[in-house]
Amino acid sequence: MACHLSDVCKRNKVKRQFIALTVIILLYCLPGLSFGEGVVVSWDPNAEEDLMGYKIYYGTSPRNYTTVIDVGNVSEYVFDSLSKGLTYFFAVSAYDTVYNESDYSAEVSITLSDSSQLPVLAPQIIDVVLITSQTIKVYFSQEMKETSVTNMANYSISHDIQIVSITVDSMLMFVEITTTSHQIGTNYSLTIQSVENSSGVPLQQAYQKNYQFRDTISPYVEKVELISLSTIKIFFNEKLYPGSIKGPENFSIAPFTEIYSLDIDTSFKIITLHTQNHQYAIQYNMEIKDLGDPSQNFVPVNYRIIYEFSKPAVIDSISQSNYDSAVLSVNDRYYIDRDFRLKNLPDELLSLTWVRTGNDDKFSTGENFLSFFVDDSIVVYLGYDERILEIPGWLQNWSITDLVIIDDQNISFRCYSKPFLSEKIVIGGNYGSDQSNMYIVLVKNFNTIIKDPDQPKPDADDGVVLQDFELLQNYPNPFNPFTEIPFIANSQDHVTLTIFDMLGKVVREFEIDIVSTGLYQVTWDATCKDGRPAGNGVYIYRLQTSNFQATQKMMLLR
Repeated sequence: MACHLSDVCKRNKVKRQFIALTVIILLYCLPGLSFGEGVVVSWDPNAEEDLMGYKIYYGTSPRNYTTVIDVGNVSEYVFDSLSKGLTYFFAVSAYDTVYNESDYSAEVSITLSDSSQLPVLAPQIIDVVLITSQTIKVYFSQEMKETSVTNMANYSISHDIQIVSITVDSMLMFVEITTTSHQIGTNYSLTIQSVENSSGVPLQQAYQKNYQFRDTISPYVEKVELISLSTIKIFFNEKLYPGSIKGPENFSIAPFTEIYSLDIDTSFKIITLHTQNHQYAIQYNMEIKDLGDPSQNFVPVNYRIIYEFSKPAVIDSISQSNYDSAVLSVNDRYYIDRDFRLKNLPDELLSLTWVRTGNDDKFSTGENFLSFFVDDSIVVYLGYDERILEIPGWLQNWSITDLVIIDDQNISFRCYSKPFLSEKIVIGGNYGSDQSNMYIVLVKNFNTIIKDPDQPKPDADDGVVLQDFELLQNYPNPFNPFTEIPFIANSQDHVTLTIFDMLGKVVREFEIDIVSTGLYQVTWDATCKDGRPAGNGVYIYRLQTSNFQATQKMMLLR
């Protein structure tokens, strides 16, 4: 708000000349003070050589001035401690080098509004950041209403992306949206509407953000299974690019172990290596190279897996004295009282220790038919004749697997599994008949050693991952006289926000210690560091930390 006044008297020696007086009202925040209303009184300067300075007279009644301030030879003055809700009246006089003082200028007045009557600005969305394929952060310009910003009905995403959940930070200034997975390279549109700030003021209009999920993360190994001494299964986090899978040359093992062939499943996420037999209790180092994903991200150089095959489990004190233990393979005899042979054995069950049972015990019953001791943590696999339609009660708390063992009589044994610590293992009876066979028992050592490589980190310029700091555009822009300068902090640091004019001169500077991550906002009231109002024009603002620097432009239009 501004008022212009003319015909202001000035006495300079015996001459009388007129000057102009202007009163400018602004709302601003000074360091150390809360938001309040301030007044800038400015006037046209006199040109006389013997002009010494000016005095400002003011009070709360017309031409009844209770306070006078000698402001020196300036042409404006800032009042920052006037009371809200009152009307103030101002006049200016000039004086020369021998303190001859002019009459009062014409009077101007202004009523300072009560802050409770100030209009509440509508909220704005200042940034939307795609953090991962399933996480979006939305940053607001002011404190929001929690029930509004966490209402999933206020958000929608194109291409059938579903909103799973929304959480809001403690300051109610940003939300984290969890969604179903975005697809790489697809263009999406996020629409936000009807969200309200803490005063109930909604967005002025629906907000729309177009974005794309870019994959810049190298594929990496999620899991490794040592199936047998000659079979290793490697699980990757994402689909591999078929053209990057050349064959065994993508892998090498030290100490040298020949890789004969590999299989890739239909998802292109699982590779099974068929190798020369490994040795027990030796640490192996496998290097993976030149494997990439469809976005042409490749595994890092020297990407390695360290692993070791533990020795087969040692079984002791078998309760059935005629039973024994052995490491069995295809074509081996698996009963102690029959010459039945193994015909088909899943890779996962190769090179395991067996308890060779007797088929004559297929009629056995009870909860404690067979027991033995192990000296390590193990998984017991029990192959149960699929011709027996009802499994015994003691077996019902075991986990059924998709593993099936077939013998040379074409009898199928469905495998059940259960983990045990180093302890006495107790197994119940078979509850079979003339038309069935006795179960078979295999024991797998739990303590195989595998050290997966660290998960690769995103590239520094990955568009879906936040930097340590991010400087955002001020709002409103253009502005008069207030603007908010927001930035996002994802690490602790000391921050300097500097405002420059177009000549590179420092206009204002703010020092901030970041102790917690989140959205920060600095309010600039369009004043210089000495308290004078900044002039119209374009300004540069720069955010600087120990390892980050960014600049933006803004425009002041009074």
